[in-house]
Amino acid sequence: MLYELLKTLQQELEPVVQSLPGGYYTLLDCDQREDLRKAGMDVLNNLPRLTNALAPVNRLPPEILGTIPKYREQDEDRMRVVTLSNVCSYWRNTFIAMPSLWTEFNGRDAEMSRISIERSGVLPIQLVVEGAPDPGVLELLAPHFPRLDVVSFDLSVLGRGGPDTQVVPMHGEFPSLERLQLKDLQLSINDVRTPKLRVLKLTRTYDFANLLDFLETCPLLENLELRLHHLNGEPPGARRKVVWDNLKTIVLCGHGLKILQHTSLPPGVEAGLYGPMILRDLTGHRNDGNLFNLQAWTHLPMFRQSESLSLRIASTYQLISLKGPGGNMGLKTRFHPHLNCVGLLIQFTRPSVDTIQNLEIDGVRLSGENAAVFEVVSDLLRPLHGLRSLKLVHTTPSPWIQVLDQNYCPRLWNLTLWESPPPSCEDLIRFVMGRSGAGVPISRLSLTKDIQKFFYTREDVERLEKYVRCVEWDPK
Repeated sequence: MLYELLKTLQQELEPVVQSLPGGYYTLLDCDQREDLRKAGMDVLNNLPRLTNALAPVNRLPPEILGTIPKYREQDEDRMRVVTLSNVCSYWRNTFIAMPSLWTEFNGRDAEMSRISIERSGVLPIQLVVEGAPDPGVLELLAPHFPRLDVVSFDLSVLGRGGPDTQVVPMHGEFPSLERLQLKDLQLSINDVRTPKLRVLKLTRTYDFANLLDFLETCPLLENLELRLHHLNGEPPGARRKVVWDNLKTIVLCGHGLKILQHTSLPPGVEAGLYGPMILRDLTGHRNDGNLFNLQAWTHLPMFRQSESLSLRIASTYQLISLKGPGGNMGLKTRFHPHLNCVGLLIQFTRPSVDTIQNLEIDGVRLSGENAAVFEVVSDLLRPLHGLRSLKLVHTTPSPWIQVLDQNYCPRLWNLTLWESPPPSCEDLIRFVMGRSGAGVPISRLSLTKDIQKFFYTREDVERLEKYVRCVEWDPK
């Protein structure tokens, strides 16, 4: 109510003050007229400030008002708080008095960085740079490096013409640093010590021994991502192991896969392996078949406890993943003929073959008439004694059904054909009938409803139901 009254008073006073030169105003002496004019102008000048102070948004407590800049879009300028502080004096005083709003640095604008350093107080600071940083900003921040808890440099936005050498003078102790991300930036890590580091993401080329030395100084590491173009120097002895008791996720790409031979991961870790790259296996021989040495991770505890295995071919990549209570592992490789994909899957599966219960194949088109196809599929399914569920998605089912008809996978009870080229009705009935006669029946058969609509009659479904306890159409 007071807010509306002040606005009304302002509207009524303005014409009064403007009309003072006539009437009563002429009876006053000069000093009186000047005093009256100043008084009127002071009232008018202060009314907008009073009405602004009483606006609903300016009645918010500073603790709530100070959260407004934190809701900016992620891709907006990190210094947008400067623009917001120009709204009014209350906003400005509130934002300046909150050190947490001045802790982010983008590596540019030395003057703005100097102001932010002063206003951030003693709080931890974050240096997030996209593109080449301003050396002047780094010089300003150097005395405050012990306060850094996030450092991220991304030079990929510069393209191939960007700098290819070390450009960041960082060395010594970083007692508060918890996240370090360097993308397309060559940085010497020989003299960098980060005892509290929890997240590390590196892209570029590093010296093998120095990288292992640095990793050993990060006992609290939880998330590691290495996308290495090359690893300079000879790898150390195979006995050297880096141990992280707190590691939760690890992502290795390209030559970063070599690190697996020198790591010991705890149970429950989630791993992603991306390739392929033409590497050399432990014997030193070039391996172009499966493209990298699968023996490097056979010691990982997640393999011994894996329950689910999947192979998915998407666009120009193939993805293989293992999931279980001991952790998850994903392998992503470049496109190869589908038969080679299954061959790679066999080697990837081998260490955990006894525990796999669920298998999903997505996007694998094979011809059942090819003897080589039959042999590869047989090699994959024969050892899976504990397999209980098989799901074929966008996958030719004929070779898989032919192999399973040989009494492989005795515990298999669930078969799903999802948007896959349907087998003939007689082949499918022969398959379920053979499994039932051998004492290893399929208890649940899930089919896309289109198979029933276009290829099977109701009589065919009734024949299937004689040998299968549950026939489900359009499985979700």
